[in-house]
Amino acid sequence: MMLLIKEKKLHVCYDLLIEKVWVSPKPINYKLLLAKYLFGRLMKESKRIFIRVQHLVQELCPKCNQRKINKVFYKYLNHIH
Repeated sequence: MMLLIKEKKLHVCYDLLIEKVWVSPKPINYKLLLAKYLFGRLMKESKRIFIRVQHLVQELCPKCNQRKINKVFYKYLNHIH
């Protein structure tokens, strides 16, 4: 749920920026270039938010944590024998 809220806020912010660019008196080529740049930034930041949340979920997931513990345990178990 938190992911959706963060992404929604980010999209609203960039939507307002692109709207300001669209109504500005600058030439269309400049507007196009700036809009492409803003869209690229939006995509990068959306991916970054998703990756952060994905890492947080993996850290909090009891099943994922159990796998990590088992891997470490078996790693040391093989070295003992």
